[in-house]
Amino acid sequence: MKKNKIVIVLLLIVLSIVIFILLGMNLLKKEHRVNYEINKYKVEEKFDKNHYIIKITKGKNVYLYYLNNQMNKNKKIIKSITNVKSNDLKCIIPNYKKNISKKIYCQLDGKQVSINYLLQTDNPDFEKIKDVMKKNKINIPKQKEKQTTYKKINMYKDNFNNKKMIIWDYKGIYILGKTEQKYKKILKKDLYDNIMSTIVNNNYVLFDNTSVNGIEMIYYYDLKKDKLKSFKLENKISKKSYINGVKDGLIYITDKSAKKEYTLDIKSKKIAEIDNNQTEYILFKNNEKIVYNKSDFFMKEQYFNNYSLVSDKIDSDDMKESIDYYYYVKNGDFYKVIKGYENNPVLLFHTFDIKEWFIINDTIYLTKQDTVYSYTEENGLKKLIQYNELRYNYKNIYNIWEK
Repeated sequence: MKKNKIVIVLLLIVLSIVIFILLGMNLLKKEHRVNYEINKYKVEEKFDKNHYIIKITKGKNVYLYYLNNQMNKNKKIIKSITNVKSNDLKCIIPNYKKNISKKIYCQLDGKQVSINYLLQTDNPDFEKIKDVMKKNKINIPKQKEKQTTYKKINMYKDNFNNKKMIIWDYKGIYILGKTEQKYKKILKKDLYDNIMSTIVNNNYVLFDNTSVNGIEMIYYYDLKKDKLKSFKLENKISKKSYINGVKDGLIYITDKSAKKEYTLDIKSKKIAEIDNNQTEYILFKNNEKIVYNKSDFFMKEQYFNNYSLVSDKIDSDDMKESIDYYYYVKNGDFYKVIKGYENNPVLLFHTFDIKEWFIINDTIYLTKQDTVYSYTEENGLKKLIQYNELRYNYKNIYNIWEK
């Protein structure tokens, strides 16, 4: 009896070790690639670190997308594919082995297109697709937008979600959110041009360049605690300065007159040169540190994010990148494409006469005439604010704060 107990205990220990090893092997897996076929669709499935890249092909129709779900790193995660089409509009709904919210992917005239694009262009064949989406409980972006007004600004509060817009009004800032709106005065004089501001550690930071002698005063407003503070720089920086970006709580600034790059720490109220000899200049692009020499760095203004790109693989001269995607504009069409799959872009929406656009966490923000829009996959192209001053002055006028 005693021997039997010992054997059982040993077997349990061995089994536990085996399970632990198998689980450990699964946790250590960083990637896999498998090809399989479902309902005559060819599926290429790639798992890489924390997401899947799925490419589904049938004939000339290609559907490519990210699936930001680990699903325990399982293989062959699609169990079936629902097919729905109307004339030239062909769509699929992948169904997974795990409980994952369903999404629809569509092809029109040989291009993968977003649901927002189909809504925007009033595609008549989309009505049939919408019925299938409703049956499968797939979100259809709302087209009606309710407008409210705060002081001089028209707002579309339902489109704000958890973000806030910080808008410069020459002496102070509007802080606009879904549930709260307020105004905070910062300066006594108007500041119209070369506005240098950013957000770091929940602080809106403003470089006061109203003086002809350069930038000396720094104001920072705690967006959470509703407190405004300021400090004076030991050494002024010239009015020909700009903000490169923010990294690890430090603001990186370049003074084009002095040919110097600095970091500013709001906590310690200290500004420091990157390199005392100024032989090296630093950028961070998608969290990767890049070191430049002087001549290369000062060929143009350098930014951590939303810098312009040129690629031989993409036919556009208006292109930006995020960690996973390239975004670009061609003839008024906005596209995104997964890096490494430049031949399979997704047409997101169409619009002309854009003054500027940029990317934050794969949300597109753009300014057109007097209106700021945002675009997300879930909600489509939505108005955020309408502000008449944007017709005349829009550079660095607003910041996005995601709390």
